[in-house]
Amino acid sequence: MESPVRVRRKLMLAQRILNQVDDRATLVDRRMREVVGLFIVGFGGWALIAMHEIAIVQGWLDSVCLSVLR
Repeated sequence: MESPVRVRRKLMLAQRILNQVDDRATLVDRRMREVVGLFIVGFGGWALIAMHEIAIVQGWLDSVCLSVLR
């Protein structure tokens, strides 16, 4: 049978390991939120630019000059 001091040390070591895992998981979660946020902002910016470009091309395709060329 192990002494109570030795058992307590093992429990403390296990608790430290669990705390480190929790801290790392928190850091990973925060980093993933940052990545997802940047992806959303980037995709939103791209969508705005794409909509603007589509509107310009549609305006050009509906223009009188292009219909004359056809």
